[in-house]
Amino acid sequence: MLLVAMDKPQQVCGLVGIACATDFVSRRYESLPEAVKTEIQTKGFWEFPSKYSEDPYVLRWEVIEEARHHKLDDKKIEICCPVRLLHGINDQDVPYIVSLDVCKQLQTSDVTVTFIKDGDHRLSDPKNLGIILKAVKELVLDTSQ
Repeated sequence: MLLVAMDKPQQVCGLVGIACATDFVSRRYESLPEAVKTEIQTKGFWEFPSKYSEDPYVLRWEVIEEARHHKLDDKKIEICCPVRLLHGINDQDVPYIVSLDVCKQLQTSDVTVTFIKDGDHRLSDPKNLGIILKAVKELVLDTSQ
């Protein structure tokens, strides 16, 4: 979402991020044991169980290389439109602190970070979907005026 907004700022009038995961692939790869990193480089991929599907998640070497080309690290994120970041405190996949880091990096001052105390990574139950919908509606109304 952030990369597209930076690449096409004239086409993006607002962003809603759910469990914002900047540089996630790079961070995930760097946290892996050396044996797994070697396997990914040798085989070209690594499969591991997914909490969200019966099929394994596949981490491909090409994706890791691509992610390295787009790392934001601690750089200023040159986005000027309104941004709403939503993150579950119980997110086991992406630490909620990442949303605060993104907030600090964003150029725009129109940023709201909402933490959902009982929310997980997916924020997919009816209550959380309502929170997401509310954030989208607010942005649409704000940007259409």
